[in-house]
Amino acid sequence: MRWYHNLSIPIKLRAIVMITCGVALMVAAVLFTLYDRATFLREKTQDLIASAKMIGSNSAGRAEFSRHKAGRELLNALQAKQHVVNACIYDSDGTVFAKYSRSPHPCRFPPPLLPEKMEPESLRGTWSCSRHRPAW
Repeated sequence: MRWYHNLSIPIKLRAIVMITCGVALMVAAVLFTLYDRATFLREKTQDLIASAKMIGSNSAGRAEFSRHKAGRELLNALQAKQHVVNACIYDSDGTVFAKYSRSPHPCRFPPPLLPEKMEPESLRGTWSCSRHRPAW
């Protein structure tokens, strides 16, 4: 029944040390994984915000002069970002000015939010949304 009573003290000490080290390694691995995931999501969000700001500042003149081809070319630069699947630029009226899609399936873009309800960025599940108003 109590098989461990017959074990020698050095074997018991080794077992205690090994169990303690194993538990400490497992706790450290879980904490590193959680920290890495949180850091990765924050960095991806910051990268998306930076890309949205660059495209927003570069698209202001194109949208003002209705240069749709130039707007599409600007969004095609997102091909370098593998995590960006769909993107669009809205004009001042709130209609889609230019679209970019990496997926073969068409994407319906929601209408833009009113400026007072606009969040700079949001992360929902497996996709994120970044909205920035260009300086017209």
